[in-house]
Amino acid sequence: MTVLVEERLREYPEFAAFHDIEEYNVITEYGLSPENGANGGFDENVHRKSTTMQLPDTTQKQLPTNTTSNTLNNLHFWSPEDFQTPLKTDPLSSKIDLIVTLGGDGTVLFTAGLFQNVKVPPILPFDLGSLGFLAVFEFERAKETLRKVLGILAVEEVVEERVSSSSSELGVPLGLTVPKESHDQLRSTTASTTNLTGFNVNMRLRLACQIYRMDPSTGNLEPFEAPHHVLNELVVDRGPSAYMSHLELFVDGSYLTTSMADGLVIATPTGSTAYSLSAGGSIVHPLVPALLVTPICPHTLSFRPMLLPESIELKVQVPRDARGTAWVSFDGKLRRELRQGDEVRVEVSRFGVPTVCWLDQSKDWIESLRRCLHWNVRARQKEFK
Repeated sequence: MTVLVEERLREYPEFAAFHDIEEYNVITEYGLSPENGANGGFDENVHRKSTTMQLPDTTQKQLPTNTTSNTLNNLHFWSPEDFQTPLKTDPLSSKIDLIVTLGGDGTVLFTAGLFQNVKVPPILPFDLGSLGFLAVFEFERAKETLRKVLGILAVEEVVEERVSSSSSELGVPLGLTVPKESHDQLRSTTASTTNLTGFNVNMRLRLACQIYRMDPSTGNLEPFEAPHHVLNELVVDRGPSAYMSHLELFVDGSYLTTSMADGLVIATPTGSTAYSLSAGGSIVHPLVPALLVTPICPHTLSFRPMLLPESIELKVQVPRDARGTAWVSFDGKLRRELRQGDEVRVEVSRFGVPTVCWLDQSKDWIESLRRCLHWNVRARQKEFK
């Protein structure tokens, strides 16, 4: 097994914990330490060939005496910069079979955000955060869960085609392959989950967001940066300005409305329980193929939240006569200014985010609503006597 660990943790002695995990690729944002009880204990399986990497002396001294050179060769380090070249011939994502996150929902968002314009490997999220809506696996059962998941991967013999978005199957069993053309057809119309020995991998919809800058001299619009793929939401707001944001919305090129508000949240069903919900948006099941448009403190009270089909292209434009600029952010990061005449075009991404579920998408989601949001919790009404 090849283990990829974040570069900033290279000097930590806790990497002795990885010495027994030897089957398929795992990527994690945080190290497994002996103190938290996840110090190895996994069965040894097939070793993959990998390039030799010399570990720091401080780390080697902490490794168990039974650690083999082959094990050390399978321990590698990564940094966010490794994911900044998504169009290269052999992206890192193509070499990863499984992602393990130790943290909360922010860790899942961070991890998914590393894979821009490329396939995202399945994510197995363990809850060590403060909310844990997406991280449904208990860390106390990490060894048991990983044994089971890695065993499935070994038995099913995962090949080069990773779990990917499909127009006919958004939920796929862990360890199964999908047709080669699947990632080229996201425009999903249905969503499903398939059980495989207690686990499911469900494809979560992402949004592809492209900024277009207006050239003041010609009035032409040109793409600015590469598209941003978001799992939760795109937010366009007034930023530091004291004025309301002035935005125009278009659906498939047709004018929809003008927004005079603090801003807009364009969310996925996964993001419907985040910023959009706080702004008054609806809670939407993650298997519903839709885009959410939620105004933030609109000046006109008749401007209500709405759901749009996932097949459309939504355009948010700052009018040329707007009093101020607007600001856009992607999953709470990478804030960019939108000047008068600029716009953001949003559509469903071809690259969804597959997450491993404990039971299935619906049961895990309902449990998260109750556990994390305490949804509709109240004292039970007493009967008449």
